[in-house]
Amino acid sequence: MHLTWKDGMATAFVGAGVALYGLSLAGTTVAGLTGNRSLVVAVFALGVAACYTAKAQIWQVYGAGGGQRSPMPYVVTISTLGGITLVAGIVAFVSGGAAALATMVAATFAMWALATVRHARARGPRRGLQADADLGLGQHAGRGVRDREIDAHGSRG
Repeated sequence: MHLTWKDGMATAFVGAGVALYGLSLAGTTVAGLTGNRSLVVAVFALGVAACYTAKAQIWQVYGAGGGQRSPMPYVVTISTLGGITLVAGIVAFVSGGAAALATMVAATFAMWALATVRHARARGPRRGLQADADLGLGQHAGRGVRDREIDAHGSRG
């Protein structure tokens, strides 16, 4: 298992969002948040904060900066969940709808769960890509940036 303090922070942010939603369902007002619209803003902000804690991993998932991208099934799944979260959040904010709010919370939780499992299964400095290889999500998924540097220079130096 290879989780970091950033994974802990992401867990705290997402957990706080899910807790706010659960307390709202129970009819409890927390921190002055009343109504679905204020809850959408709070949960969305907590979700963005959770994503921000893993911004280095997000670069790796999408292959930014010339790095190796994560396997397509993972990228598509995470991207789809992100799109669902955004659309559901906008709909929930505009309409105040409970179903859209529930969808937003569920999609946020699903993104966190997938990323955390991926990070937990990782070994060593190639966290995300090694986890993909362990999960069988790509034939070259375990090769990270450091491996390409080694290949290019012929040594670890």
